[in-house]
Amino acid sequence: MSLNKPKLVQDLDDLFEGTRNPDRTEAESKEYFVQTLATIIDAYVKSAKVNYTGGLLVSGGTVTGTFNHTIS
Repeated sequence: MSLNKPKLVQDLDDLFEGTRNPDRTEAESKEYFVQTLATIIDAYVKSAKVNYTGGLLVSGGTVTGTFNHTIS
């Protein structure tokens, strides 16, 4: 799976709307915001795909070189 900016934007919009709940205390709203934002960021970052394109060499059991990659 690759990074999905439209989903990130929608999740953040949903967070904003969900934070404005008059049934929550200020402390509950803060906790909701912080926990939900952390979950959104965690899911977005974990959705990144690292594509190895080369650059590492094995010589005598030791790996050397530069990890060439792209991120999508």
